[in-house]
Amino acid sequence: MTLQQIIENYEKKSWLRLCTLNGISKWDLIDYINEPVYSSRYFMRSEFKIATRNCLKCGTRLNLTMYKGNFIACTNCDCANDGTHLMTKDKLNCILTDDQATKAIQSVNREKCKGLSNTIEYWCDKGYTIEQAKEKVSSIQKERSAKSPVSKKGVRGYSVRTIEYWMKKGYTFEESESKIKLVQTTNGLKFYINKYGSAGEELFKKRIEQWLNAPGNKAMTANRSKKSQELFEHLEVGLYGPNEKTIRGKQKVHRVDYLHNNKIIEYYGDYWHGNPKIYKPEDIIRKKKVKDVWDHDQRKIQDLKNNGYSVLIIWENDYINDPAAIIQQCKDFIK
Repeated sequence: MTLQQIIENYEKKSWLRLCTLNGISKWDLIDYINEPVYSSRYFMRSEFKIATRNCLKCGTRLNLTMYKGNFIACTNCDCANDGTHLMTKDKLNCILTDDQATKAIQSVNREKCKGLSNTIEYWCDKGYTIEQAKEKVSSIQKERSAKSPVSKKGVRGYSVRTIEYWMKKGYTFEESESKIKLVQTTNGLKFYINKYGSAGEELFKKRIEQWLNAPGNKAMTANRSKKSQELFEHLEVGLYGPNEKTIRGKQKVHRVDYLHNNKIIEYYGDYWHGNPKIYKPEDIIRKKKVKDVWDHDQRKIQDLKNNGYSVLIIWENDYINDPAAIIQQCKDFIK
């Protein structure tokens, strides 16, 4: 049976099966009828049709299937198999160009957002302006946050995002922090790069900037130490207090007490940070061992240094005992 006979005598949904039964290449059928082939049933649009017949990674010939009258390409190799059902740029690069893969994922995500009431796309699709949509999303997020178990007194140990949860399971404080970090990385930089490829880093930075500029982050600086504000006012430059910055280290985002250019000053309260002149490593403050507090602070400082910042630590006790000397030390440091 020839291609012409198959097309003239059978319905379209049977063409691929008949090609196989008669030893005809499915791609010869595509050449004969000159129809587009798509990378997925989710991408049945002209800008997402494929221009290859082989896997772009290993060269293996692609297979063909059909969905609602459209031809869909699928791989015969393991290049797009990572053991998950996630749609990633790495998988799509088997059959789409880099630019096509990025646009395809963004298109699918936009469609998904239209069904989620905690996204701006959802409300814009209903006719709201961008500003009105942002207000709606903010209201929904606050409402959901209030219902979260973590926000209720006495139940912090029931959330995988709390230290208490993991410590109840026998992990140390440091191990618990690592567990929380692992939970939180589902939306981190590596996740964005894996999902969006070259556009991932820029999208991640945009998300971080939106978070840093949120009004709630500014409000968190309201109860800062009056002594620290007094010290920073003597320096006459820099960002602190109401203008306090949250900046990125090499691994994560940190709030810092004082920033001027690439110089950071951290004002450590004797109690809150466990002044080593006052406390021993095994002492307990805020339900934590002082040693654990020191280790946490040290990891933060090292992460900031790894991203190019210079950091000076000022202890509350030192400033109270000799404010003039500490002010001069800070001025020398930021020059």
